[in-house]
Amino acid sequence: MIHNLHVYLVFRMRCPAFCKDEPSYWAPLFGTNIYADSSSICKAAVHAGVVSNESGGYVDVMPVDKKKMYPGSLRNGVQSER
Repeated sequence: MIHNLHVYLVFRMRCPAFCKDEPSYWAPLFGTNIYADSSSICKAAVHAGVVSNESGGYVDVMPVDKKKMYPGSLRNGVQSER
């Protein structure tokens, strides 16, 4: 018998180069470290430093419970909103 088994769902996404330059009305970003589900995955990846804006790359995304607040910040040339 297995106790305390946790199963996590993870999606792998490919982010194109220069995705941070997409307009915020088309690709918004809300949060820092944990991002709102309405956020651009690729902008969040650049913001978090997981991929570079110049080359893009693959990022693993794991859905988590919704938060009450998503603080904004400026990281890696990307401003997230709150």
